[in-house]
Amino acid sequence: MDYTQFLDSNSINWDYTKIMDICKISYILDRFSIKENDKILDVGTGTGMLIPFVRQHNPKGNIKGIDKSDHMIAVAKEKFKNVENIEFQLADVESDNIKGTFDKIILFSVFPLLENKINTIKKLIENNLSDGGKLLIAHQESRKSLNSYIGTSTPISTPKLLDIYQQRNMFRQAGLTVEEAFENDRIYYLILDK
Repeated sequence: MDYTQFLDSNSINWDYTKIMDICKISYILDRFSIKENDKILDVGTGTGMLIPFVRQHNPKGNIKGIDKSDHMIAVAKEKFKNVENIEFQLADVESDNIKGTFDKIILFSVFPLLENKINTIKKLIENNLSDGGKLLIAHQESRKSLNSYIGTSTPISTPKLLDIYQQRNMFRQAGLTVEEAFENDRIYYLILDK
């Protein structure tokens, strides 16, 4: 079973099995400086679990969620069917061309799943991030906690998270601008800009 099949088979119960830490998410999104009416792309949106937190910062802005699991997208569409300015699209961020430009791009709890991490982030920044925009890579877990989980509880075979400064330096060597890189025993995030 690959990871997309794993997501598809768990999509109905996903929201009941995943815990969102309100304090951690609020802290990370505050650092990301979402502004009113920002156009936001939520990469790997799953069932849209992050969207209510994003909407608190940006109640009227447009949010587009993409995911490569059609079952996850179906659940997200049903959950938000009566909410304005939210759309969902079945898309693989690594192989599909994502249409549109966005003020903010968020990859929440999805970065380890990317096979071509640097190239995918570079493509998103070059093709989909507006000038002056920001891209967030974030986890509500520590690197140590997440890396111990990868490959044990889920069929993830992609590389684990790197030390935050090693990851920052890899982005910089690829010509990308890293505004902030932070990790501790509770969270992990990087903010890149264009």
